[in-house]
Amino acid sequence: MENADIDTMRKVAVTIWSIWCARNDLCHLGSGLRCFIDATLFEVQGLAGYGAIVQNSANQYVGVRAGTRICCMNPYLAELWAIKEALSLVKGQGWGSVTIFSDCMNACNSLNSHIDDRSYAGVITKECKVIMASLNHVSVKFVARIRNTQAHELAKSTFLYRDSRYWLFEPPTCTFEFPIR
Repeated sequence: MENADIDTMRKVAVTIWSIWCARNDLCHLGSGLRCFIDATLFEVQGLAGYGAIVQNSANQYVGVRAGTRICCMNPYLAELWAIKEALSLVKGQGWGSVTIFSDCMNACNSLNSHIDDRSYAGVITKECKVIMASLNHVSVKFVARIRNTQAHELAKSTFLYRDSRYWLFEPPTCTFEFPIR
């Protein structure tokens, strides 16, 4: 590398960086179906919205689900409800194996905990765990908001309609602007 010019060194650096990013994605995002989830609150209307985006390991859309419901204004409960809706989509489509990614650490911790929670959040968590137990393999992982932008934008877009919707293989246009990284 002593005699390599600047352009060659840049190409080598970019190649190494690309390999490193691909390795991190494989380790942290997994190689099967991935479902990115987010919830948002529309406080004035008393609604919560959610977005769930399911992709395969090649980042191709497999399914998208979004909707709103009347909900108490609690982000943690809204995120748990969003995860439950996403799990219902996975089960309903017969996919069986998925990694759920949420930017709500509390929701991830609840779903990965073996402690019996008798609160309202615990009831939703238990409902999620019942669905999870009926699938082949489900893992729940925390993901930073920057990697969850599509699900976040999808959740915000649910204000435009007041029912639950889903798309298979082709996402709604609001998700195109923010690629999952």
